[in-house]
Amino acid sequence: MGFSPPAEEERPVGLHLRVNDRPSWKEALLFGCQQATVCISGLLVFPFLVSQLACAGDQTIALRVQLISATFVACGIATLLQTTLGLRLSILNGTAFSFLPPLLAFSQLPENRCEVGQNVTVPEEEWKGRIQTISGSLVMACLVFITIGATGQFLHPQ
Repeated sequence: MGFSPPAEEERPVGLHLRVNDRPSWKEALLFGCQQATVCISGLLVFPFLVSQLACAGDQTIALRVQLISATFVACGIATLLQTTLGLRLSILNGTAFSFLPPLLAFSQLPENRCEVGQNVTVPEEEWKGRIQTISGSLVMACLVFITIGATGQFLHPQ
């Protein structure tokens, strides 16, 4: 009645490894590089989107660099806290893609459309005000998520 692994001919087509298989060190290195590439690309999406939404003109590249740096530092701190004090899962804490729809909705509002290119000088107060608006609205969205999760309001409709 114990578990017996399927024979080689029973292995599903297209499956490279089963749960109990160990990859060779070459495969592990390749899979690790693939995972790192996916993680890094996921972390870069939001700094690019927010820097475009800020409409900073000729300061867009500098803003993007600051946002990427802040994202990597914050995700690194969150990952270290998660792996040492939290559930101790070996994960990478990154940006939440659940905030992508609010960002896209923000960009579609008529007052938030960016009509300037990257060669135009935009006053710093204008694009920093947009960053503050984006940050504040995302903090409020976080509070809505926390409230819904804590109360279970939408999980048990009456």
